[in-house]
Amino acid sequence: ATDPLGKVKYVAVLFSAEWCPPCKLFKDKLDHFYNAANKGSKIFEVIYCPLDHTQEQYNAHISGKNWMTLSFEQKETLFRVGKALDNNQIPELILLKKDGTKAANIRGQIEKCVEGEEANLVSTWKSLV
Repeated sequence: ATDPLGKVKYVAVLFSAEWCPPCKLFKDKLDHFYNAANKGSKIFEVIYCPLDHTQEQYNAHISGKNWMTLSFEQKETLFRVGKALDNNQIPELILLKKDGTKAANIRGQIEKCVEGEEANLVSTWKSLV
């Protein structure tokens, strides 16, 4: 079997939902960051853990995104992932260590990142993972 993450160096789990106004704002900022950080070669992956109430909300939230995602129906898995990463808010973006445990909450870093500085920010994660 091939590894779906390939040569990706940094993986983050996004807890978010379409019904949440701050989530919608962050989703757009994250999408821009994701595309800029992966310009040239893919080094950063986002795995979306949907907390949407309906399949329609889920579909709207991931529309046009290239992120990996857990399916809307995987409620038990979503609960376990959230608990394992000690997440209790949305939106939240959690950088993972190589062993799959929590390295850091990086939502604030992404929100403050100035356009053109994406690669520099990503390089600071090396010491975290």
